[in-house]
Amino acid sequence: MTVPITVLHVDDDPAVADVTAEFLKRENDYLDVEATTSAEEALRILADRPPDCIVSDYDMPGTDGIEFLDDVRERYPELPFVLYTGKGSEEIAAEAISAGVTDYIQKQGGNERYLLLATRIRNAVKRYRAEKATEEQKEQLRLFFQESSIGAIQWDDTFRFKRLNDRAEEILGYEEAELRGESWETIVAADDRGRVGDVVSDLLDADGGRNILNRNVRKDGDVRICEWYNRVVTNEDGEVEAIFSQFQDVTERERRKRELAEHETIVSALPDAVYVIDEDGRFTHVNEELVELVGYDRETIIGNTPSLFKDDDAVEQAEGQLRRLLSSDGPETVSFEVTLQPRDGTPVVCEDHMGVLPYNGECFEGSVGTLRDVTDQKQRREELDRRTEELKALNTRLEAQYRQLFEEAPVMAVVTEMEGDTPIIEDCNRLFAERLGYERAAVVDEPLESFYAPESRRRLLDRGGYERALDGEFARERRKLLTADGETIETLLRAVPRRETDEDADSTLRLYVGLDGSEQLFRERERLDEFSSIVGHDLRSPLQVAEGRLELASEAHSSEHLDTARAALDRMDRIIEDVLWLARNGRDIGSVNPVPVGEPIEASWGLVSDAAEGATLRYADGLSEATIRVDEDRFRQLLENLFGNAIEHGGEGVTVTVGRVDDGLYVEDDGPGVAPAARDEIFGAGYSTSEDGTGFGLRIVERVAEAHGWAVRVVEGSDGGARFEITGIDSLE
Repeated sequence: MTVPITVLHVDDDPAVADVTAEFLKRENDYLDVEATTSAEEALRILADRPPDCIVSDYDMPGTDGIEFLDDVRERYPELPFVLYTGKGSEEIAAEAISAGVTDYIQKQGGNERYLLLATRIRNAVKRYRAEKATEEQKEQLRLFFQESSIGAIQWDDTFRFKRLNDRAEEILGYEEAELRGESWETIVAADDRGRVGDVVSDLLDADGGRNILNRNVRKDGDVRICEWYNRVVTNEDGEVEAIFSQFQDVTERERRKRELAEHETIVSALPDAVYVIDEDGRFTHVNEELVELVGYDRETIIGNTPSLFKDDDAVEQAEGQLRRLLSSDGPETVSFEVTLQPRDGTPVVCEDHMGVLPYNGECFEGSVGTLRDVTDQKQRREELDRRTEELKALNTRLEAQYRQLFEEAPVMAVVTEMEGDTPIIEDCNRLFAERLGYERAAVVDEPLESFYAPESRRRLLDRGGYERALDGEFARERRKLLTADGETIETLLRAVPRRETDEDADSTLRLYVGLDGSEQLFRERERLDEFSSIVGHDLRSPLQVAEGRLELASEAHSSEHLDTARAALDRMDRIIEDVLWLARNGRDIGSVNPVPVGEPIEASWGLVSDAAEGATLRYADGLSEATIRVDEDRFRQLLENLFGNAIEHGGEGVTVTVGRVDDGLYVEDDGPGVAPAARDEIFGAGYSTSEDGTGFGLRIVERVAEAHGWAVRVVEGSDGGARFEITGIDSLE
């Protein structure tokens, strides 16, 4: 489509002006011709609505065409002006050319003159418009270089530097003169030249622009990342007229983008739920873990507030923690437990680790945090706390029982601690103070040698016995103690180390048996063996295990240690009960009464049968219908220990049979039995083949049987198991 051309035709003859306008419009519909008869009127039109071209006669009243041209050139130096006159001469033509006329045409006869005029007008306007566009481009390019806030470069048609603006020099570190004529490769990092070269080729092969991000090398060698906007300007023939680029240093922007991408990668890889909340308390970012945790999709969460999955108390709790963070002396981060209400309605306890987004201290921009599901951890912690309290209570009870055992021991006892090479009495029992004639306060904190006769003091310096005690060799040694009245008491000493760690013995329990009568010596020595064994190893070792495990449990929050500690303490409890019974009761029993034998059997079985799944009790020989005269409590104790022994060694599915023998009864199991070599040992104090056994169960069985005047022995059962026969019972009817 041809662009319209407006023409102002000036001729003093109205008829000529009208005819000329008519012919021009008829032959060239893109010409819009306005006619006037005076130069004065033409100047007014020119001021109001400048045309694309002026066509003027030469000979006009009041002025001629040359004078009119001068007036026009003062206002519009480049506007096309065609002098169209019938009074032509070389002199007028020369004068017109000197005045800056665009074209000079003489009026001739025939209509061909109008076609010629139209052609000259079109060509003149085309040149004018092209020159004007070029000037506008030049002005734009000038502004492009001078006014641009980013780097600008003009290249020649081989893409060599032609011109740089100040910002380009600042970014690249070169002055324009240093780069003029140099190739683009001068400023491009070697690894990026292939990619940039492709862009250069594309630019030179096609009109338009290309954008690229690449690394550029400054004059000082520093590498910067720049973003380039390149453009090639071509003419109508496709020839390159100008190549220019704008660029900016985006190194920091790209670094931030890279860091952001790294952060997003880290966040996406985190096992915890991550959230970002803006200053208005609305979510702006959550990761997939949080979406899965609360059960709402990302679109629902973003833009919503935490009340979506928190109740009022949880929201207020978080806001309180946020106020702490924002206070002048507040921490940088806070951690607290919070309960979420997910979409499925099942509460989830989480640890919220929260901080505030970076800000200048004046304009709060939001908070960021992670949520970790600690529901199971909290339950384990609560279970740990419960078990810890149980263990503490059990430990307190055991310590009390230990204290009672120490105080009521049928022997003189002291606890000593070493100060250098001197044992100092830390505590003593009632019997030690009474037998020596002292108040307890006069004994405690005194050197042990103060209560030894001279010959025993010398032996006190010999640590051989003590060292043997540490090694588990509890040899008996004689010692003479001095009473407050200066008398001596011949005693038998057992020294038992009290270990707090596996390496060192911090104190020593010393037990003294008075040797003032053979019968008393026998009984006390026998009880001393049992008592010292229990205190020295079977009592203190489980207690130390329990204390160590309890400490580990408190540090590691692990129930595995607690279970081991509980087992050790339970075993110690059983040991203490057994030893207390042996120490207090020996072979004594209470009153005996007739009792249906099935009652204590069933009661005792009910106490121990749950320890082995599938354990079965059966009667033989009509024993369940019999009656027996016994101390029922002691008899139950005997049965409990026999049944417990059978279950311990027989395990799951064991069958225990109770029946008659000629003068008594038997308890038999179908377990592995007792080896013949061990049958004389199993009734000894402390004998056990199980890590959990106390070693006193069968000892109690023997003591109860002897107290009733019975005998007990172990033989092979009918199925190869252990058979305990209790004989001498003349009251079984």
